[in-house]
Amino acid sequence: MAAKTDVKKMVSFAEEQFSSLDVLVNNAGGVTEPYFPESEPDRWRITIDLNLRGVMLGIHFGVRAMRQRGGGAIVNISSMGGIGFQPYDKPEYGAAKAAVVRLTASLANLEDSMGVRVNCICPGWVDTPASRRSRSEMTPEERERLVPPVLLQPEEIAEAVVMFVEDDSMAGRVMIWQEG
Repeated sequence: MAAKTDVKKMVSFAEEQFSSLDVLVNNAGGVTEPYFPESEPDRWRITIDLNLRGVMLGIHFGVRAMRQRGGGAIVNISSMGGIGFQPYDKPEYGAAKAAVVRLTASLANLEDSMGVRVNCICPGWVDTPASRRSRSEMTPEERERLVPPVLLQPEEIAEAVVMFVEDDSMAGRVMIWQEG
């Protein structure tokens, strides 16, 4: 219940500080070993809660605030880990991120009914502290096989978010963005 309370407080804070919530970016993610099915249910529930339930809570409370002001824009950050049909070594993360993609597309009608546009970005490898840690723990062979030679920069993802916020013709769209 702490996450629900925290998200509700975050939206209330934005409304108090800026008099409305115009833009919401759901950008959280993570997973820890061992991965499903080796991990216990409480462990993989944490991953699903962070990567899917957190996004849903953000949308739930964000839409309520945006509806009061006549609309807004929500951009969900998913992952290439949620795209495709090939095996993936972190299944609970991939499943949660795939659910974010489908959730986003399913909410395209909020634009017509409430003036709230929901879109999604699915980046590949982004050069962040977390991905640097992951890469440093890989063997050279794993890095060669899994990591593209050019990584996305956080600023590039921010530019894509701005594009979705500024372009009011897009709702329910999913941008797949992979370097290398």
